[in-house]
Amino acid sequence: MGLKLNPFTGKFDLVSIEPENFSYNNIVTGKTVTVPENQLMLVHGDLDIDGVLELEGEVLVFDLDPINRVIDTSTTETINASLYELIRQTSSGITTSLGGIVEGTEISIVNSSAGTNTLNITVQGVVNPVIYSRESFSLIFNGVDWDIV
Repeated sequence: MGLKLNPFTGKFDLVSIEPENFSYNNIVTGKTVTVPENQLMLVHGDLDIDGVLELEGEVLVFDLDPINRVIDTSTTETINASLYELIRQTSSGITTSLGGIVEGTEISIVNSSAGTNTLNITVQGVVNPVIYSRESFSLIFNGVDWDIV
């Protein structure tokens, strides 16, 4: 079985004349699919298994769609820092708190408003630092408070 990447869809197209292949996105109830030894099953997106998937070879599940890891905030709120890489504060006079943090969490914050905002965190010993208009910085959580990267 041969595959080629279709640049228009971003998915692999079969180029084999064989009627059966093992590159499934959905294995229905009552169906058994076996990936033979020394073979690789490529799956784009989700793999739904309601039937049986027997692995003698390998399965590679991938997704070419980018994950949006940027969040805009225009109100005072708590944002789960483990879900995002960049927080953009789009209104002035707001306070942003960070949740979902564990040691090693990294986040970048930018104030894209015309005024000042507050962060409800401690950065290198400074409690509730102010972030000024057009200011940005990256932070990493050290287990106690945040350090500027």
